[in-house]
Amino acid sequence: MALVRIALVLLLAGGAAHAQEVAELKARTGKPVIQELMGGCSLTCAFPWEAVAGGSSSDARVAALNDADSHTAWTDAHAGDRLVFTFPSNLPRELNGTPFYGIDIANGCLHPENAFKAFGRIKTIRLYHNGHPLYMIHLADTRRWQHVTFSDVYLSIGDTLAIEVLDTYSGEEKRSTAVTEIVLQGAH
Repeated sequence: MALVRIALVLLLAGGAAHAQEVAELKARTGKPVIQELMGGCSLTCAFPWEAVAGGSSSDARVAALNDADSHTAWTDAHAGDRLVFTFPSNLPRELNGTPFYGIDIANGCLHPENAFKAFGRIKTIRLYHNGHPLYMIHLADTRRWQHVTFSDVYLSIGDTLAIEVLDTYSGEEKRSTAVTEIVLQGAH
């Protein structure tokens, strides 16, 4: 009986450790980020969102991440910060089950041109759905769009998405990290 208990404890401990492991994804590099190509269709069509930053910097709305403007950026990110994507609570219930299947990121501060190297850029993030880690995503140190896709995550009213900044590329002048745009892909 004691051996059965020990085996059960070992199995549960191993399962708990395995439960925290998440798949690692590497973003694909895409087209240059230019103002004329900003915006377009995304998860925002079904689930309009805003991002709230919390962590080692300050808790604040981060409107620059969802404004379709390559000239604005969130410039106060640090390793350990978490962006929480909030959706309005008054959305129609027919939206329950809307697929979310990717993220496009314009990493760094892109304008003026010298700001890209002045600020840090994100190297690694962890994506969460309703507080549960889904993926660890590795980003390149580039001024181009970066795309990552994954199996559908079905969102419902009241769900949360979050991105935690795990690691950054250092800036030459600033201690903080910048991100120009985050596009949540889904709904279509």
